[in-house]
Amino acid sequence: MNWILGFLLPALTLGANGYSSLSQDQVDHIIAKSSKALGHAKPAAVRLTFHDCVGGCNGCLNVENPDNKGLEEVVARLEDVYQEQQFYHIVSRADIWALMGIWAINESIAINNADCALYGPNGTLPSPNEHSYENCQMVPELQVPFLWGRKDCKTAPYTEKDVHLPAPTLGYVDLMKFFSSEFGFTPREVTALMGVHTLGKADIFNSGFHGTWVSNEQGYFNTQYYKNMANSSLGWKSLRRPCEVLGASGPCHGQTTGWQWLVGFVGFEP
Repeated sequence: MNWILGFLLPALTLGANGYSSLSQDQVDHIIAKSSKALGHAKPAAVRLTFHDCVGGCNGCLNVENPDNKGLEEVVARLEDVYQEQQFYHIVSRADIWALMGIWAINESIAINNADCALYGPNGTLPSPNEHSYENCQMVPELQVPFLWGRKDCKTAPYTEKDVHLPAPTLGYVDLMKFFSSEFGFTPREVTALMGVHTLGKADIFNSGFHGTWVSNEQGYFNTQYYKNMANSSLGWKSLRRPCEVLGASGPCHGQTTGWQWLVGFVGFEP
């Protein structure tokens, strides 16, 4: 599999940024350098892609906004590469942030499939840890076209503008209303988008919540998030937990998480 992972690269006419073309080799080079900078921060790369596109995909993020907490280092790393490699001659930051989101999802799919092949029902090796791969499934590669030509804001990669990201406490009606208004998404498309929460981990010092949405699978892009949500026999409970019991990454000072759904050994484990 080459670096662009099957992304489709349509021709680009001369746009506001002055970019008239982007070759396969250039995309390969952008991903190679940017992915090295990201390291293991694939879930954060996907989160950055979404946060940038609320209010317009413009390569600008307000790192002082508490809703963006945890993305500061990702933006800084990608900016270092952007400047060092002089990518500003060929592509915008917004384009790179979008590209690396697609790359991160496909890499997470590849990791899921590789581990499922090794340790799953048809695998040849026992699980390397306590996680069971008995019901794992192979996931098809994400086939979406990578379109470029986005324009960065004048102060990129930072801004003081507040784009009003959706609150994590939104119910169904308000969630659907937000995505319909912001992106024109249908309820089906919003539901599909929510599946991205199978990736990554919440941190009490960032979002006020804590744990992985799918226990032991925060590095896999698959459908387990939906399976857990749809399984009414799991006994989901809505709880707030004190920082001291979480094994958090920093010193606790009496904080508690927000109300979050929890099932032991299934979802939102520390």
